[in-house]
Amino acid sequence: NKVIKFDYCGKWSPQNTSRRVRPYQILLDNGICYLWGYSEERKAERLFDVGRIKGLCITKEDFKLPKDFEFEKKCGGGRFGAFQDEKKQKYVIEFYEDARYLVHSNIWAEDQILEEDDTEDKTTITFTASQSNNIMEWILTQGCNAIPLAPEEFVKEWKAVVKRMYQVTQEKFKML
Repeated sequence: NKVIKFDYCGKWSPQNTSRRVRPYQILLDNGICYLWGYSEERKAERLFDVGRIKGLCITKEDFKLPKDFEFEKKCGGGRFGAFQDEKKQKYVIEFYEDARYLVHSNIWAEDQILEEDDTEDKTTITFTASQSNNIMEWILTQGCNAIPLAPEEFVKEWKAVVKRMYQVTQEKFKML
């Protein structure tokens, strides 16, 4: 439990910044290794892409792990990868056709509830999580076989993404 120092080149900034971090865990998400810990500069817990860390140095300074240091406890009950939002929300999503099997293939959240409607070939999942970006990716990968119903602001964002995808596709086909 030693504080570490390193230079870090963030995703949105081309410049390296010096960081002092209390490391908690190493996480693996979609083939990318992340360091989860407390950033002293940001005075908050942060994820760091290990591939963007340079000049790592282990200091002699000790720190005590907080009781709730585990990343999984910060995800609002969701299990959608290594990113989380600050806002825990209740999600309701309908899955159709082959995507129904996907919903049954995993535990997506601690409190998930699955409801089957074989007359409409539909499975509805309800759960809470604080991982809206990853949940959005999950739904989009299912195309027309996944439709979010809640929360309202998430549904609006999904509709905007789908609309933009349609518009971009139409513009590209006009050029062909």
